[in-house]
Amino acid sequence: MGSRYHRSVQVFRKGEGPLSLQPSLLPSSLDDFLPSDHQVRRLRRLVEEHLSVRLRSMALDCGGIPHDPVGLFSVWVYGMMQGERSSRRLEDHCRYDVRYAHLCAGVRPDHATLARFRDRLGDVLPDLFSEICELGKKQGMLPARVLAVDGTKVAGASSQWRNALKESAEQDEPTMVDARNRFLTGYNVQVGVDTHSGFIAGCHVSSAANDSAQMSPVLEAVEAQAHLVPEAVVADTGYDAPANHVALGKSGVVGYIVPHPHRGRILRRDESGVLRCPAGHEPSKLLTRKRGTDYDVYRVSHCRKCPLKLKCGVNGHQKEVCVQKGMDPCFAVAHAEKMSTEDARAILRLRGPTVERTFAELKATMRFDRFRLKGQAKARLEVLLLASAYNLRMLLRLIWRYLELHFGPRARIPDRQHA
Repeated sequence: MGSRYHRSVQVFRKGEGPLSLQPSLLPSSLDDFLPSDHQVRRLRRLVEEHLSVRLRSMALDCGGIPHDPVGLFSVWVYGMMQGERSSRRLEDHCRYDVRYAHLCAGVRPDHATLARFRDRLGDVLPDLFSEICELGKKQGMLPARVLAVDGTKVAGASSQWRNALKESAEQDEPTMVDARNRFLTGYNVQVGVDTHSGFIAGCHVSSAANDSAQMSPVLEAVEAQAHLVPEAVVADTGYDAPANHVALGKSGVVGYIVPHPHRGRILRRDESGVLRCPAGHEPSKLLTRKRGTDYDVYRVSHCRKCPLKLKCGVNGHQKEVCVQKGMDPCFAVAHAEKMSTEDARAILRLRGPTVERTFAELKATMRFDRFRLKGQAKARLEVLLLASAYNLRMLLRLIWRYLELHFGPRARIPDRQHA
């Protein structure tokens, strides 16, 4: 009739198959083919218990009968766990796959419904991710001690050749060079991972081509999304820049960053504040530019006949310290000495098995090799949804280990429908 009415009670669309509340004429239902200890049962129960209130607040109170947001969110999360991020393929899974049919309670949403629901998650997804992080804190997965920060470049949804051939200088997606010096049109995805559990504490999408100024956005994202400030941060050489050190100092976080190999330890300030090498020679200051970044080079040219040449580690005729412009060379020297201690090396060894493994699972297992949505805002939505699916899978693994520890390797979760 075209008239809009408001519902006093939320009513969601129900399925038409054996998984619905309607009685079945068959001796068995599709739900019986799903084991009681299957991952989708635990996922649906976890989302229902902890995220249902926030999700169902998205439902409109006018118009036709909507789909249950809990089921749609569960379908998207489980699809990303399986490396499926296409709404059309998820539509087929909801029709023919008993796992997805269980998550959406027998309802068969089409690809347009799934895509519109994903786009509407932009307003509530940060709150959902925060609730997932709070649940991780309760399970001891976010002790807020040491956080591993790293970035990876992911290709955008648009073709890089299409952007390269554009006559206009305005592009939807930035152009950058990846770690292998390959032409790439996409975004720089930054994540902060807890080194204790591998739980993602925060993520940020940037258009910057390098990580020299990404520490501040990552720390802000972790504080806003997980509501925590870590005690220490460990990162690779790409973060050894003045902006990142300043951001760590303002946040009161201890930084463990792998020092740049070209920043030596030979310069010291004397009593008058003049930079000198161990032999007392004053270096000359030069300015150079590498890949669009300005650097200050402090070069000592009296090393050929110096008796301390071997002690300083000089192989040629001169020794130089190269730091980014505006960075104190003595700070670089002190930072390099700090990173050479055994305690610092032990903390640096935590970076690889945590954040690098997280990126490997995101790209290989969850198939995050390219964005499917255009624009930086949609890219942030996609990354946050992917991180939510990753954290929920970590929680499901923790719950399963707990059940195996207390009830044996063949533990079964009691189903409320059959209890």
